[in-house]
Amino acid sequence: MRKGKILSVSEVHGHGTIEDENQQEITFSLASLQVSVHVSDEVSFDIAMGASGLVAVDILTIKED
Repeated sequence: MRKGKILSVSEVHGHGTIEDENQQEITFSLASLQVSVHVSDEVSFDIAMGASGLVAVDILTIKED
């Protein structure tokens, strides 16, 4: 799994963006989320091929102790 930070969440457009540890920006669909995410949340995720390229899937928030 990759790790990153939520850069944006657009409920109007139904997607968001994550910046991973390599400063790569990866989009995700809000419809596929199993958890609630907010800008600046630290997350872990997998990558899959979507209709328009690579997308983040299986997004989980990383809890800080």
